[in-house]
Amino acid sequence: MMDKSVFIELCTKLKNTEQVASELSCMTQNDCKSFKTCLKKRNEEDFVKSSIERIDKSFLTGDYGSIIMDCSAFSSKKVIGEKCRKILPEVYTSLIRRARLMRDKRKRNYVICSYLNNIKWNFITDTTKDEGKTVCREMELAESVALGIEDAKRMAKSKRTSLSYQCDDYNLIKFDKLGTPWALLQKKKLIDACFRIHGKAILKHLIVDQKITCSYKLTKIYRKLKKYNIHDKEIDNLIEQIQLSCPGNN
Repeated sequence: MMDKSVFIELCTKLKNTEQVASELSCMTQNDCKSFKTCLKKRNEEDFVKSSIERIDKSFLTGDYGSIIMDCSAFSSKKVIGEKCRKILPEVYTSLIRRARLMRDKRKRNYVICSYLNNIKWNFITDTTKDEGKTVCREMELAESVALGIEDAKRMAKSKRTSLSYQCDDYNLIKFDKLGTPWALLQKKKLIDACFRIHGKAILKHLIVDQKITCSYKLTKIYRKLKKYNIHDKEIDNLIEQIQLSCPGNN
């Protein structure tokens, strides 16, 4: 066995102080096999300790991706597994909270939803997992609402007589399928932009600038306004003119 003084001299040249401490603590072993066994145990303890410290630090800084990676890789180790079992539900709840903030800003965050939907959350209840899936679907719809409102305002100014894709029934039905209070409220806001703003602009363009001709475009917008029960003084007046000139639409 190496003389202790020689070992200490070599240690001063090493940068990994934790490794040095582990080796020094095992120097009392009487043979090589015992030394290796002791060192393996100390290395394992040091690894677990540094992992727990890293997980705690990541939680404080909000670096949930690092926590997820550590827990995915090392939760089979008892102490780390116990830590993950305790902290992952809090991480999941925090990710849902972040997702809702992004959703309410009508933005979509693919990274958050990748964490919520694609990670094996072994310590999360099915009910909580459903919350994560739902808020991610709401984020998708939030993006649609943002685009639809922007399109409606822009197209109304440019006198475009075709509606945005976001106003199509195929898209609007997605809000009904999800059926959450948030989704249904956002659908109303999107419909309002599509038809009260842009739909009215289309009618005014077709009627005022081109007189009233019972064209396909005019009939299509008229029926959409009726379907979604869109009313204001100006729209009601336009609808009345259409009903008089195009009795087949009544």
